[in-house]
Amino acid sequence: MFESPLILLLWAAATYVVANLVLRIIAGLSEAKTVPVIRQKIQDKLNEIIHRVKEEKHGDVIYWFDSDDGEFLAQGLTQDDIITALKERFPDHIFFLPTDHYVGFPAWTLTAFESVDEIPSVLTNKSQ
Repeated sequence: MFESPLILLLWAAATYVVANLVLRIIAGLSEAKTVPVIRQKIQDKLNEIIHRVKEEKHGDVIYWFDSDDGEFLAQGLTQDDIITALKERFPDHIFFLPTDHYVGFPAWTLTAFESVDEIPSVLTNKSQ
């Protein structure tokens, strides 16, 4: 089939290069498909643990709902009652109120902020 050893070596080298190129392309395509899946999983988890709160008051009782999907979060006579209920029901979640306050993991105290840049780094994994 091959008339000289040089042609055989060139054919083997060319086959090796082409095979490696094809394998790299396949690996790149596989990784390109994996990155959006991982990104979506992260986004889904963040959507699960971060809540924008809609507060309603009926009589003496304060109700908190998730403003994105309307899910009931907690109720109480005071903010402290609600925070206690949230801490028990959602131990690793964070709740943002329309009054520019947040409460949740890890401190569980109602804290004011003026912008997202002021949220403590423990909540955003950013160093300040």
